[in-house]
Amino acid sequence: MRILVTSAGSGVASAVCEAAQESTHEVIAATTTVAAADVSFAHVYEVPPTSQAGAFQHAVLEIVRRERPALVLAGRDDDILALAEIAADLSQLGATWTGSDMTFARSCRDKAWVAATLHELGFPAARCATTGADAVELARGSGYPLVVKPRRGDGSRGARLVHDESSMLDAFAAPLRPLIAQPYLRPLGEAIPCTLEQRDEFSAQAIVGHSDVSITCNRLRDGVPVEAVAVLPRELAALVTDLADQLAGLGCRGPVNVQAKQVAAGSFVIFEINFRCTGLTGARAKMGFNELDILAGAPAGAGWQAAVTRGLVAYRELSGYRVEEITCRSR
Repeated sequence: MRILVTSAGSGVASAVCEAAQESTHEVIAATTTVAAADVSFAHVYEVPPTSQAGAFQHAVLEIVRRERPALVLAGRDDDILALAEIAADLSQLGATWTGSDMTFARSCRDKAWVAATLHELGFPAARCATTGADAVELARGSGYPLVVKPRRGDGSRGARLVHDESSMLDAFAAPLRPLIAQPYLRPLGEAIPCTLEQRDEFSAQAIVGHSDVSITCNRLRDGVPVEAVAVLPRELAALVTDLADQLAGLGCRGPVNVQAKQVAAGSFVIFEINFRCTGLTGARAKMGFNELDILAGAPAGAGWQAAVTRGLVAYRELSGYRVEEITCRSR
């Protein structure tokens, strides 16, 4: 199957290409900088940035007319809204937009909206404050540190720890862009942190409309997973499957990435959701969960349990992820 992915220089787009190599798919790419694109793409086209939405959309439609891909994927969060706006045009050309509808795509960029929606649906999610005063009140209940991050940022980009009220109020006093604050969710057994060390973060990937889910327990550096262990805690798998079903009723479609931390035995709290493939898409494919195959209509195969049973772990390298077997861990 032929697939078009945008933002070819991104980690997500490279991971999509890595996943395609584990199957029979051919990936073509759109990017603002051809030189930054992965050399493994079948074809690469230069397009305007999404800040020039109309020009970007026109260029994408021209690529679809020429290349006739079956699926269109977003390589960055910034691409999602622009692509959702032309979903009907893509469909007329025979291409399926794999993301959410326009209404959901517009809302899901707002992390405060996502957190509020999760609470309304009854899911365990980190509480969220959008003003300095609300953040101070939040800290009175949860204690410091709090995690402060851009309200509409991508993943962990721009996240930092704040350890006291004065610093919290300063952070919200004159931000370059809107912020949110959330309680810092400590991994089990962790002492009070001094830095935003990202370890023991659970990343669950699901495809709306499909029952299969893959989960890795990750160690990150600068927001990028450098080690991802295949796991399948049944409580988190059930939570994510239920969440994907309920989000479908709000217009959510395609890949959903749920990030959570385990706060007690069998208890998980969600702190971030991304509505796209991720930088681990290629690693998951190598471990037996290929999102591209599922999006193309194929079954997930043997399922993620086989990867867990074998004790698979993915290590990040310059060319992508290397997968090895390790002694199975109990998580």
